[in-house]
Amino acid sequence: MEKLTLKPLSNEIIINNGATEGAVDLFCYKPDDTVSRNLGALYVVGHRNDETSNMGYMVSLIAALARREYYGQPGTPPREAFTRTLRKANEVVEEFFRSSDIKLSVGIIAVAGGQIMVSKLDKFKILLAREEQVIDVLGNVALFTKEYSERQRFSSVVHGSIQVGDRILAFVPTRGVTAREKSLKNLFLTLDQTEFAHRLEELGQQHATFATAMLHIDITQTSEPALMPSPQPPELTQPVEVVAAPAPTPSLAWAPRQQSAPIPDTHEYDAPDTEVPHIIS
Repeated sequence: MEKLTLKPLSNEIIINNGATEGAVDLFCYKPDDTVSRNLGALYVVGHRNDETSNMGYMVSLIAALARREYYGQPGTPPREAFTRTLRKANEVVEEFFRSSDIKLSVGIIAVAGGQIMVSKLDKFKILLAREEQVIDVLGNVALFTKEYSERQRFSSVVHGSIQVGDRILAFVPTRGVTAREKSLKNLFLTLDQTEFAHRLEELGQQHATFATAMLHIDITQTSEPALMPSPQPPELTQPVEVVAAPAPTPSLAWAPRQQSAPIPDTHEYDAPDTEVPHIIS
């Protein structure tokens, strides 16, 4: 018997080094072992308005902490792991905003099984292509639910169901993307992942001012055995050398033991007959 599971296939699209309005970072993570497989994939998309700032490591720091927290406790339900991840990210972000006035936009996405969870900081958009229409994940209250977790920077979690054939596009909108948003949505709806990336590359070659960094995710379906074999210790998985058994030695024929002659008793025996002298009267 086989088990059908949803699997996200991601593609990072970077045109003209991200964005002329700043710097962009994309991070994609997957579980390292079978124990944390239920947590699915984790994505972080970030944009900074000043590439020369000494705080440019912030997006990569948030991504590293998000990965550690999300996959830190294997077997945890995805929603619980995602909330814990936002709590840790908020600790870093609050310290960042107290010491710097740089604008920072970050989106954190988790795709686990048949659900998607999203949280954002400042400018961030995520689109869903399904049934010949493009849906704004963060603004569609009919398909996606928003839950407020904490009154901090990453204050809410938007979550909902996904299905086979869905396509997801996550990005921080730049001026070039905003000016072509309608045409880009049409390309996203009608083209597959590879063709969509090629069209964006052509736009970047035709217009030097067009720059963007997008994360394109296809939701596919895979099959795997329902019951996975339990891991075995190395000594049981190594081949065993077969040694031939030694040839049997011929057995000696059994013969009844002959009874030896009785040994005379040296203590009791009949004395030899001696002649008795006759007395003559």
